Amino acid sequence: MSIATPILDFVDTLLGWMSGALGQSAHYYCDLETAEGRHTLVTREGSLLSVVRLHGCTELVGPEEFKTIHAGLSRVLSANMNHPGTAIQVYFSYDKDGAFQELTDIYASAQSTANRLDLSLNDLFSERTTHLSKFCAHESCFLVLWTRINTLSKQQMETALKDRALRRKEGKMPPLRSAQDIIAGLPELRDAHDSFVRTFLNDLRDLRLHAVLLDAHTALYEVRKSVDPEVTSLDWKPCLPGDKIPMRQIKDKKGVDISEVMWPMLSPQLIPRDGENLDLRTCRIGDRIYSSAFIDLFPQELQNFSQLFNRLTGAKLPWRVSFLIESNGMVTLGIAPLLASILSFASHQNRLIADAAELLNYVKNTTDNSVVKLRVSFATWAPFGQQDTLRGRAAELIKSVQGWGQCE
Repeated sequence: MSIATPILDFVDTLLGWMSGALGQSAHYYCDLETAEGRHTLVTREGSLLSVVRLHGCTELVGPEEFKTIHAGLSRVLSANMNHPGTAIQVYFSYDKDGAFQELTDIYASAQSTANRLDLSLNDLFSERTTHLSKFCAHESCFLVLWTRINTLSKQQMETALKDRALRRKEGKMPPLRSAQDIIAGLPELRDAHDSFVRTFLNDLRDLRLHAVLLDAHTALYEVRKSVDPEVTSLDWKPCLPGDKIPMRQIKDKKGVDISEVMWPMLSPQLIPRDGENLDLRTCRIGDRIYSSAFIDLFPQELQNFSQLFNRLTGAKLPWRVSFLIESNGMVTLGIAPLLASILSFASHQNRLIADAAELLNYVKNTTDNSVVKLRVSFATWAPFGQQDTLRGRAAELIKSVQGWGQCE
């Protein structure tokens, strides 16, 4: 090995860090680091999360049943959102173009049985799949349960990070540049996360909601399928700790970096093809181009999600939405209420901000309701090269969302 090798490695590491800081690669937008246990994923910072697939209700839902479920979910969320570091993400996707492939997969076993019996029914299955795809759509709904590291107090967090660094030192663990960090998770979060997931699933079951906790392999398959479905096979599985380690080329001859004999990083597994910003409103990932929309001013009139669903279904476009609900919402305001109160004489808006913060403090201290932070983002897509189609779908998406209780 020449003397220039360490210098080149340092320059490569520095350029990689700068690329990540500037967000030039799609891989740096993936926070997932590894899996811990059968149903738990770990982020780079050490937070834990689990994915739940929501299939729907186990009984017919009328107005009274809907009110009961709504009240029950509000009670469940209020109880969980009182603890700092807790977050729940609701992800819903609707794609009419994906119905054909889903129907094909459903009839695959029946078609295979017919072929084994020497029954020529391919035309029947093809006609039924084509006909049903005109009236069906692919829908999926997932709940992501987060337990972040700020669940711990400041002293507990410092102790946990020191213990993790000590484990690395005692185990003489070399740096892993292109492999999963198998000790990224904080053991101090495991009991709290497991209790949160178990309690949440029991509450959903009591409300007659059919929810299934996904194992790590299935959860990561759904993540990759949402990112780049065209290159995600039904048989694809991520490589996680405990799985057979794939053979890769060993680049480091001195053994300083053992990444090549460890489980590969999750980000290139979940994002097989890099993204590209086409303009300020459009990005490309794989064979699709995407356009997104975010809610800045939430609905002035509260309406059911079914009303938004009916609006977007009538628009006949593929779309998906993510609701991220985070606990301890008052922390988000920071010192803004104090500054707004001091400068209330300068602007009427400052007075409104101060009054809103005072009302939120009253709700937090005198009621059972939780003050949360909510972020809502929508997205629609089209095949690569059809920018005009994407522009039309994005406009329809924005108009439908704006009509959902007058939001911006």
